[in-house]
Amino acid sequence: MEIMKPTLTLSFAVALAAGLLSLSACNKEGPVAPSGPSAKPPTNTTPTSTTGGDPATTASNTGDQTKTEGTEVKSSETNTTASKNDPSSSGEKPASNVNRVKLTLIDAEGKPTKAMLLPRVEKTEEEWRSLLTAEQFRVVRSSGTERPFCGALLDNKKEGVYFCVACNLPLFASNAKFNSGTGWPSFFQPISKENVAEKQDLSYGMVRVEINCARCDGHLGHVFEDGPRPTGLRYCLNSESLTFTETSKLKPVAEKFAKEIEEAQK
Repeated sequence: MEIMKPTLTLSFAVALAAGLLSLSACNKEGPVAPSGPSAKPPTNTTPTSTTGGDPATTASNTGDQTKTEGTEVKSSETNTTASKNDPSSSGEKPASNVNRVKLTLIDAEGKPTKAMLLPRVEKTEEEWRSLLTAEQFRVVRSSGTERPFCGALLDNKKEGVYFCVACNLPLFASNAKFNSGTGWPSFFQPISKENVAEKQDLSYGMVRVEINCARCDGHLGHVFEDGPRPTGLRYCLNSESLTFTETSKLKPVAEKFAKEIEEAQK
């Protein structure tokens, strides 16, 4: 797959510089400055994207083995794998009285299915903490940000699908991934717009658009209007918010989704 590289702008240059400064700190805790250009005070106008990467906060100690949201990267193995916290593997079912939301799942080839109403995934804070690692919880449930150039999925070039680490909703396909140079996994479009919710984010003195999983409301990252064609968008993601499954291994996932659809139609 051809990796598209957008034109290097000031915002990308600033993000790249911030990322390079943080490379030595991937396995150290501590704050890191926002990687975008100088922030402007928010106004009451319609939200506009501030180009640049996500602001990073703190990083967890990862030791010799890099561990990120739902993925485990070992020196002897390059494949990223779904973590033990994959809800679909536990057989658990969301409560029948929860709200439903229009979502799109995928088939065995990674192609989106017809959008339909499916139950939201709602849990208590204690339940989320037991399901996620400490770093996953910080990013996904507390709107945290991993350090740039430190995520396990940043340089992943395998063909497949990226899922929400908290509820296994398919979010992005590998054919929409590109090298943004910002230090975070970037995509120019999601598998389905229904699966990615947007809301205004006024943190760090900037006006940005935060993106969350539409099924469990887990924090994914932000979307900016400085991406490549055909959308002109850059969905800037945390590796900690994602798991990845190669195309050749999607069949079991699709079978579970088919059962989920069947159950929802009853």
